[in-house]
Amino acid sequence: MPKQILRGIVEDIKKFIDDNEGRLIILEVAKEIPPDLKKQLLEELALFYDEDLAVFFRLFLEEYEEEFKPVCMRALNKYRMAGYDIDAISFQEGVFHKAYASLSRESGSVSLEVAWKKGGRYVDIEYFYLSYGLEGIHSFALVSDMPIRRYDADRRQVSDMVKLDWEEVCLLIQKAYEVNRKNMISPPTGRFIYKKYLEAEVKAEEEKIYDLTLKLCSDLLPGQLINSFFYALKQKDYIYIASLLDRSRLALTDIKDLFAGVLKPGHLLLEAKADTVSRKEDGALVNGHLCLLEREGVYKYNYVFRINQSEDLRWKLFDVKLVAKSSMPAYHNWEPDKKGFFCSVYDIADIDGLFVWLEEIRLLKVVGEIPRGIHLRISPLYDQDEWYNGVSFLGPGEVDLVINGDELVVVCLDADFLADLDEEIANELGEAVELKGRYEVDLLAVYSYIEGQYTFFEDVARSKDEEETSLGGVRFLSARYLVKNYARVYDFLALTGDCFYPLPDYTIFYRLEKDGEEDLFGAEYILDKEYLTVSAFGEDDLRCRRDELSIKLCDDLEFMGMEIRREGIFAVLTSEVRRFYPGLEAVLKELYLNKWLKSRLPVLKGMTPGEAFQSREGQILLWDMFKQMKRSENSLQKKACKVKFKDYINKLENRYQKIK
Repeated sequence: MPKQILRGIVEDIKKFIDDNEGRLIILEVAKEIPPDLKKQLLEELALFYDEDLAVFFRLFLEEYEEEFKPVCMRALNKYRMAGYDIDAISFQEGVFHKAYASLSRESGSVSLEVAWKKGGRYVDIEYFYLSYGLEGIHSFALVSDMPIRRYDADRRQVSDMVKLDWEEVCLLIQKAYEVNRKNMISPPTGRFIYKKYLEAEVKAEEEKIYDLTLKLCSDLLPGQLINSFFYALKQKDYIYIASLLDRSRLALTDIKDLFAGVLKPGHLLLEAKADTVSRKEDGALVNGHLCLLEREGVYKYNYVFRINQSEDLRWKLFDVKLVAKSSMPAYHNWEPDKKGFFCSVYDIADIDGLFVWLEEIRLLKVVGEIPRGIHLRISPLYDQDEWYNGVSFLGPGEVDLVINGDELVVVCLDADFLADLDEEIANELGEAVELKGRYEVDLLAVYSYIEGQYTFFEDVARSKDEEETSLGGVRFLSARYLVKNYARVYDFLALTGDCFYPLPDYTIFYRLEKDGEEDLFGAEYILDKEYLTVSAFGEDDLRCRRDELSIKLCDDLEFMGMEIRREGIFAVLTSEVRRFYPGLEAVLKELYLNKWLKSRLPVLKGMTPGEAFQSREGQILLWDMFKQMKRSENSLQKKACKVKFKDYINKLENRYQKIK
């Protein structure tokens, strides 16, 4: 950058670097800079010498830790050699005064405020919004220099918040941060302030955590308790679920085993509610149901929950039984081959303008969080507390709004109503959003997107025929991550990969699967200094790779989203790759065909091509698929992958017998 621009940036930094509120502003501005440019800017600022910049680099080191550690340490060592005591720089101010949390843990989230006394007359207030489903530490804000008398007077007027001690505050924040790490979602700006809670040594016994959870819950009646249980099940909020159990009779592992189908990746919980409540002398019986979207269709599960009261008069769940399972071929007028969901997709240009408009909608409620946004619903049956009613499905007269990264998707069951809403959005929001397209899709497409894993709605809105004929009926999916510690990620992939191909700007790694003496394609990893892209065939295989990364590299990667790789497995074969590794295409072709032969394909009714070939019904399905593949052989996928439909037939012939 030109020196005059850099000097201007230095002067701006000096205006804000003296207090924590100003430091948060610096970090919020820096957050909008792409990672590669951010690193370049830090490198160039390191050439300046100013004591305020020493504080700036220490700030970045505390906030980002490993991500920018090399450049920050080089700059700080320069100041240390010049005699500046960089170890004396501290961002922690005040003494712990008081803390309060909202009585809302049954909803899966808690609002927390912590006051720190400064000089006896003022306090700084740190505000957190903690979610125990997907996002962990969701948001953080700071208010400085509030008169302590005013703060204490305000707290005495509040009845829906509970006072907490230091250890309880740390436990709440640490458990929320575990959700961030597990889901590989970065916590909000301000880590340099709230890391004191993350690093505090507190005793995290299970019983203490469960007692704290119940301390922050409202008193629930039996039906409400079961509805909150279902809501927590959808959010995978296991701490709350465990706190509801009479653990002398029912363990969390029992719940996970009983509801394994609900928790399985790819299965979507559409609806779950308590139906009837029968009070008994020793407790209560609650009949409830859930509707689950599985690969084969929608199924209804009926359960009986047995509940009793503990010594503190709280209801506890001590037994659950599955009493019936039935298929629902026409769930809410939906059938497996029927579309019927109308969607408008917008690019978001002004997120603040969008939220101003949303705040004016009277019947708007939060349904749940997704990794890169939020799922909202406009409903005439408005109830702000979704957990109170269990998990609900999009019904007639309701509209779902999904904010996912830079996309807004509007979903409803009525095309005319959606057209009216599009017109209102155009009038009210103007240039804040831009319409990208309209789609009619099926239930699976809608809820796959609402889960929040896909980056773009277009990836789930593809036509069924296109999906089934691309790459022989197997979707090639990619998950993208921001790399925070390149060295650790590289070492892990080098250790676990079966083969790798280094290039000047990035490295390609492959994981293989074994089937006897044959190698099958497992996963592809493309790693450069900024990003990691992980690709595999089908959601189950990609989920396994993502789960592995979340366990091994949860602090070194940040999940950014998932999408369909339309170019397929051979998109990696750029001119540069072909020049360095001319034999890679043949290797990938063989690995892919071996994988295809063993893959269970929806178009073959869940059979592998090998299994389908050995039955009359399966051969008919195979030939139908090959005809579709032949018709689409000029598509983008076929140009990229170079696998013709005759290659699939030859693979079957070579493995089994000549096709008659």
